[in-house]
Amino acid sequence: MDVIFIFNFTMFLCFAFFIIWRNTSFLVHFKPWFSNKKVLFLIAHPDDEVMFFGPSIFQIKNDNEIYLVCLSNGFFKKRIMKKLTYVLGNAEGLGEIRKKELIKSCNILGILPQNIKIVENSQLQDSMTSYWDPNFISQLLSEIIADKNIDILITFDHFGISKHPNHIACYHGAISFFDSLETRKTSIYVLTTVSILRKYIFFFDLFITMALYLYYKLLNTSILRLFNNKDRKDTIYFFINSPFDVFNLQKAMIEGHSSQMKWFRWLYIFTSRYMLLNELKKKK
Repeated sequence: MDVIFIFNFTMFLCFAFFIIWRNTSFLVHFKPWFSNKKVLFLIAHPDDEVMFFGPSIFQIKNDNEIYLVCLSNGFFKKRIMKKLTYVLGNAEGLGEIRKKELIKSCNILGILPQNIKIVENSQLQDSMTSYWDPNFISQLLSEIIADKNIDILITFDHFGISKHPNHIACYHGAISFFDSLETRKTSIYVLTTVSILRKYIFFFDLFITMALYLYYKLLNTSILRLFNNKDRKDTIYFFINSPFDVFNLQKAMIEGHSSQMKWFRWLYIFTSRYMLLNELKKKK
């Protein structure tokens, strides 16, 4: 009896997920809210594009031109026996390997190699303790965005999803760039951080996200009516992967970033809501 109940309950959840995915136009934009735009994803490390931004990339790539900038392949410095040794790449010294893995992953995601820039600079060391200067990142963005005529910039929010300081630095660098613009031709969207509980309940978080969205939508509508102020309304967009897209995203991580596939990342790609759902908020 218990087995039948579990089976039926699982089938119900799968069916509910399918219905939500197909019929939530009031909640989710399955087609981009823009088209024929140049969209730049700013990430800190190779594999961030898969672990966090996959749903956004999959849902907007067909109608827009996607670019990606990864900031983490600077020169990582470490002292060994009082000698200064330079290791190109991340905190484990896997720079060249991870550069190739990023290209392979992006190929699966549908991002062209010529649209990928991997920054190699001593000021951007992949480390939990390394300080990344927002003004330096802002300067890099200014050059890249001007060169490529970027319309949309997407990056982490101020919590950085996992609170990694390099992720948070991406946000502050993007905001520094945004604040420096005289005319804001480039829009910035940030990926919303959720609690660790919601982060690891996969498609169950769809129901929580829907409930919270409807609650805040009703609340904001009431506030806007009370104050008659349209400018207070936030611009939030949701992207949900289809089951097929989730599979391809898992494939991009497993085949693309094989050097990073430790047990906790296996757990992540099968439990994280960021493999399924992205919530982007526009900065104003």
